[in-house]
Amino acid sequence: MVLSSSSLQSLLAAVMSEHRVNEVDYHAHTTKEMRLLHEKRTPAMVLNKEFVIHKDVWHPNVCPDLVEYMCREVLRLVEEELAKRSASASYDFLEVGCGGGYTSVLVSLSSKKCRVWATDINEAAVANTNENAKLHGVENRVKAVVADVFNNDDIIGRKFDMIYWASAWAGQYTDKEAQLDPLLYSLIDPGYRGLQRFLSDAGSYLKDKGRLLVCFSYMVGSEELFKSIAHKNGWKLKILSSENVNLDISGIEKQETPVMIVELLKKEA
Repeated sequence: MVLSSSSLQSLLAAVMSEHRVNEVDYHAHTTKEMRLLHEKRTPAMVLNKEFVIHKDVWHPNVCPDLVEYMCREVLRLVEEELAKRSASASYDFLEVGCGGGYTSVLVSLSSKKCRVWATDINEAAVANTNENAKLHGVENRVKAVVADVFNNDDIIGRKFDMIYWASAWAGQYTDKEAQLDPLLYSLIDPGYRGLQRFLSDAGSYLKDKGRLLVCFSYMVGSEELFKSIAHKNGWKLKILSSENVNLDISGIEKQETPVMIVELLKKEA
């Protein structure tokens, strides 16, 4: 059964709001699928490049259309920014929530001008990113560190030309104090506490003309909370692109799900 976008959104909201199942249980199908991929040591192919994916790290193969869209759009935006710069100018890129590091590695491979930093709260993801950087010969241009958003000494005090986060969309129905399995953090941001911290602090890590990007879906995530957190932290939203991608949501037959790349711009005082 294929549901329309509005029908699927209504179903997800009804299930969560009536507490018939919590978000951890609701995403159990996806985590089970990822663990099977980990057990088989299945590599991921992203934009025709192979990446290893460690245990306890979000696996791109559960939704390849989504990953291809996100990476393609980030690379397009980086390319546009590089075209505005002199041949000798560097470009400092930070990925928050790097997972297996494929986005960071692809950005580094796109141009030697790109100097890439990556953070993740999951130690396995940081090790995974560093391994994939070495696999593709960019270990000297990609530095991944453990951080809950920005709080690592290698990140604190730096400023970036672009900061990007493919944030977890779920979490609006999970207590913000909840402690989760590392793999679940790739799917659930409890109470949107990570998003709050990200948007509260990001401005101090951007260069004067730096850009702040988030990948989000109003179908799976909460449009109301996303916009509220952004506005309370002084950001306005600009949708740069959107695409319907096939997602397998909690075992429901794959659904076309609208996903977007959002730029957050500082509101004028």
